Amino acid sequence: MKAVLVLLFCSLLTGQVMAADRVVSEYVYNQLTRVHELMEENRHEQALKRLQKIRPGETRRYEQALVQQTYGYLYAAREEYGPAIEAFEKCLALSALPPTARKNTLYNLAQLQLASGDVTGAIVTLEQWFKLETQVTPQAHALAGTAYAQVKRYAEAIKHLQQAIAAGSEAAETWYRQLLAVYYDAARYKTAALLLEQMTQRFPQRKAYWLQLSSVYRRLQDDARSLAVLELAYQQGLLTSERELTELVHYYLYMDMPYQAGKRLDKALREGAVSSTSQHWRLLSDTWLHAKETQYAISAMKRATELAQDAESNLRLAQLASQAEDWSLVIHAVDQALQIGGLTDPGQGRLLKGVAHYHRGDYQAARAVFEQALTHTSVQAEARKWLDYMASG
Repeated sequence: MKAVLVLLFCSLLTGQVMAADRVVSEYVYNQLTRVHELMEENRHEQALKRLQKIRPGETRRYEQALVQQTYGYLYAAREEYGPAIEAFEKCLALSALPPTARKNTLYNLAQLQLASGDVTGAIVTLEQWFKLETQVTPQAHALAGTAYAQVKRYAEAIKHLQQAIAAGSEAAETWYRQLLAVYYDAARYKTAALLLEQMTQRFPQRKAYWLQLSSVYRRLQDDARSLAVLELAYQQGLLTSERELTELVHYYLYMDMPYQAGKRLDKALREGAVSSTSQHWRLLSDTWLHAKETQYAISAMKRATELAQDAESNLRLAQLASQAEDWSLVIHAVDQALQIGGLTDPGQGRLLKGVAHYHRGDYQAARAVFEQALTHTSVQAEARKWLDYMASG
């Protein structure tokens, strides 16, 4: 605030006229200086009382403008935006400020209007300011971009925000986010993807930007890039939640890359990043099976059956074991499933058990199980074929 008042007073000599229409009495100058000092000390109430006592001459528009401008700064410091806006508007209406001071007041008024929700007013004020200012800062472009975005004037918003980012060697992260929001609102997803690529390079530890980039590529139906972005985030250790990791696994499965899915899920389960539940181990088993890694699939299904006394999981383990010709495991898993009970189709289990006994050379046990399987309609025909085959041998 002190810098502002120095700007106001630096061209004044106490009690002297510097221009025909800019006259400041010694009394007004001294009073405004004291108000400034009180504001510097955050003694806003005392500053306001002193400011209210100043009575500039009615014909001295410059004094009136300085007083109203000071009211504006004081009310703004007190976060009383309505009175601050009113004061700045009165100041500008007097048309008495020199060009630099007028520009500063316009800019401050625009900021207050935007903060108070008067976006249309802020845009009108900013457009006046842009006509006067020849050296626009990145911050001013960002302010204008934010204002235009709120009234859905996307072309102007994009232009200003792009200029803010391009002009600022250390562009604020919020400017990137604001521009990204405009691209989303304007359904400009290709340019959003390009911006997000910049954001992931500029702010590589911001997980949200990687996830957003992947999401945008998926919206653009570029699944290969979408998955590649997720994998890059994973490699940097940014994907840490169970949901993020399982979504990565499912995406690999969707892209028919089961081996990669299995590696990611197996690591997450063993490190505790994904909860060790029967459901997750069954998913890992199915993933390894899809990758034609039968032994891995069996190991995962074993873990699933250890975690939940579930008949269907044991039957699934028996089916996997039969593919690996692990007949002892087939028999054990089927027995467990039948003991637990509740199988949707127990006949399938008995048929598998009979086949396992047969391959182990235990024909008597195989025959007994196949005869039990005859009582199940779903496998009756197959069980009969096995009995006939054994009888013919």
